[in-house]
Amino acid sequence: MMKKTISQCMIVKNEEKNIRRALSWGKDIMCEQIVVDTGSSDRTVEIAREMGAKIFFFPWINDFAAAKNFAIDQAKGDWIAFLDADESFTPEDTKKIPEILEYVGDDVDGLLTGIVDLDENNHITSGGTMIRFFVNRPDLRYVGKIHEHLVRKGRSGLHLTDATEQLAFLHTGYQEQEKKDKSKFERNRNIILEILKQEPENCDYLGYLGDTYSSDGKNEEARDAYKKAVAAMPEKLGVYDQRSSYTYTNLLRVSQCLNAPEAEVEAIYKEAVEKLPKEPDFDCVMGDWYWRKGQYEKAVQMYELAIAKLETYGTVNRGIITTSMLIQMYECLGEGCRKLGDYQKAVRYCVIVLNTDHKDMNALLTLINCFAESNVSAEEVVQFLGKIYDYSDIKDKVILLRVAMAMGRKDLERMFRGILLPQEREEFDAAMETAQSGAPLS
Repeated sequence: MMKKTISQCMIVKNEEKNIRRALSWGKDIMCEQIVVDTGSSDRTVEIAREMGAKIFFFPWINDFAAAKNFAIDQAKGDWIAFLDADESFTPEDTKKIPEILEYVGDDVDGLLTGIVDLDENNHITSGGTMIRFFVNRPDLRYVGKIHEHLVRKGRSGLHLTDATEQLAFLHTGYQEQEKKDKSKFERNRNIILEILKQEPENCDYLGYLGDTYSSDGKNEEARDAYKKAVAAMPEKLGVYDQRSSYTYTNLLRVSQCLNAPEAEVEAIYKEAVEKLPKEPDFDCVMGDWYWRKGQYEKAVQMYELAIAKLETYGTVNRGIITTSMLIQMYECLGEGCRKLGDYQKAVRYCVIVLNTDHKDMNALLTLINCFAESNVSAEEVVQFLGKIYDYSDIKDKVILLRVAMAMGRKDLERMFRGILLPQEREEFDAAMETAQSGAPLS
């Protein structure tokens, strides 16, 4: 069997900060790297040329699909890898790509991969699914001047292989400083408004218009655009209609920000669930809203529903917010169940969090408070926590001792001091004295 070749394609403009990484991650698995420049005034083209990429130029005509399709037209490989300059795969995932493509059937159009959005501190902010690999075939091209998407001519829908469990690329383009790029908002909004002049009832682009207003802090304009988008939607939506899901989710959020009446927000939620019953983000957003309002019973109900849907229906084209908020939801579920007096469930949720990250102070405080409020003895608490924490690890012991001291739990403090070795106790006490004196800890 002939090994399948891959052409990496990208369109760029002023990407000198990203282009080197963009061309480095997959260089060893690509048969060629095609860079189409749409008007850079920095060193993007120079760097790309130094790295051996094939350089082409395409005049910017406010049409992302046209520029991307021009890049594809230059490609010779069996498959296309089309990522933005701020997107890349890890070395571990990159090694998997050729093997995955070898096992893909001839009837497949492309691969569905995961996406992980990172903030300026490289913390995960959200996730999702995208098509970044597809067969190089004349009938597979992008459509849409903005928010372009891949289609196969003469057929509704694409035949995709789900590789989200094996592959996920990193995306840094939504970092905070870039969110504040006013010129980008204006450019996108102007393109969208031009499209809407021709297609005023296009629910997708009305949703995109709402996104530009929302990102710009114009919540009233965003709400109006989202409401128009909802009104223009067909009666029945596709089960993987991610754009409509975003529209409903964002309408819920801006309505909450604008302090819309509870009945209005709940009506939007009800309609969203009727249209897209498998989407967990609606429940997640409502749970977060109820939590902030102190309606803990409703919040717990919504969070549990969101997690159940995520576990049942997966994350393919859904659950972006739920996935990114999963730990926070479990923390709230633990604290919410504690407030409602359901200590058994509260303990279960706290343990889920602590088994993932035993340094999570919110979950640990909630757990110890649950034990205190249900009259569990200090001995039993220490025994229970020994299933989560390693009592031979000084770091784990110090975490527990510090929390006991902060909570004023003298009984737990004595017991956790008791499991410290003599030398560990001396070092801990010395460190505490140094901290109390205001001197810097070494």
